[in-house]
Amino acid sequence: MLACAEMKGEGMRFLSTAAALVLSSLALAAVERSGGMVTDASMVELEGVSGSIVVEPGDAAEVEVDWTVTAETAEQLETVTVESREEDGILSVWVDFSEDDVSLDGHAVDFRLRVPADWEGQLDLQQVSGDITCADGGPYDLTAQCVSGDLEVFGVTGDVRLRTVSGGLSFADLPGLREAQVVSGTMQGSVQRLEGHVEVDCVSGTIDLAIPDDLPGRVDVSTMSGGIEIDDGLSGFALEEGVAGFSAGRGTGEPVLSISSLSGEVALRSL
Repeated sequence: MLACAEMKGEGMRFLSTAAALVLSSLALAAVERSGGMVTDASMVELEGVSGSIVVEPGDAAEVEVDWTVTAETAEQLETVTVESREEDGILSVWVDFSEDDVSLDGHAVDFRLRVPADWEGQLDLQQVSGDITCADGGPYDLTAQCVSGDLEVFGVTGDVRLRTVSGGLSFADLPGLREAQVVSGTMQGSVQRLEGHVEVDCVSGTIDLAIPDDLPGRVDVSTMSGGIEIDDGLSGFALEEGVAGFSAGRGTGEPVLSISSLSGEVALRSL
């Protein structure tokens, strides 16, 4: 009987704990606020703080910008707002805080942008803590940068500039790539063709880049205290060691693909 009573007591405590967790989850899910807008602006500037930014194709004739603010408490929710301003064909959207509370704890603002397939405008995306994802791009120009978060961009055919500080950077199918930069993160991408000068660099992170063996123009690779690895499927490269580190290159003229690292590793693979 004593054992049964103990088991019954343990079961009641388990049910109470489970119920508390469910109620807590419901309470957290309820503390959110959503909003959005539609714009015919030719340029959209978006500054996030904590959360995600997702860009995807849209069915509407104009760019759609939606957001959801989530907080742990109703009080925290009231301190976070999404502000916007549109003038001269530029829509600016940013996260604001009341009472000078700019802490990243306890809240998140997730943005979702839906871009028409034929939109040839410009996106300028900035995120402090969180990811930026553009998995199926379009003919627009893109500048995207993260401080702490992953940056993934595929299929954007306009001019593209990508920067991240401590997150990962992944990209492919970007014929208009102009710059890809990481500070202490990991970069993995591919360059199928060159339409102009392209700079790919890192400080203490790693670069894993794939190119076709018949890529026209010049390819320059350099690192000060890191290493350089050239895939056997890539011909014409000469690896040299100098006072300033290691370098490798092939080809002449324009366009130029410049790959550099301060203290990180560079791996060049055959596409």
